[in-house]
Amino acid sequence: MKSEVRHITPQIAELYAGKTEKTVSRDISMLEEIGLIKMIGQHISMNKEAMLGLLPVGIGHILD
Repeated sequence: MKSEVRHITPQIAELYAGKTEKTVSRDISMLEEIGLIKMIGQHISMNKEAMLGLLPVGIGHILD
């Protein structure tokens, strides 16, 4: 499942090209630890509230 993260976007695929499963797992764990993603079983989802908190006021609509 975590290896599928590499295929979310072409940019992600490029960044993770040649990286190991351990790297992907470490990065997912870090994103979860700082609250930017949520793990529900084997499913990864964005923590929209946390992401909105990082955006300048007035542009939160880009996450809809």
